[in-house]
Amino acid sequence: MSKWDHSRNEAISVENTVDEIRALNAIAQRAEMSGNSARAEEAHKGINEELDVLRSLRGK
Repeated sequence: MSKWDHSRNEAISVENTVDEIRALNAIAQRAEMSGNSARAEEAHKGINEELDVLRSLRGK
């Protein structure tokens, strides 16, 4: 049985996690370009959390 992400209302999968990393990366880039370092830092924290999920899904 797969794990469920209640905040996104979908199963946790490699594909969904990669999509989330891409979205957070875009947010971080926009924040950095606009000079919003606090928002960029928040996005980078989210990226790191998603990378941890991705590693666990891939069994590493």
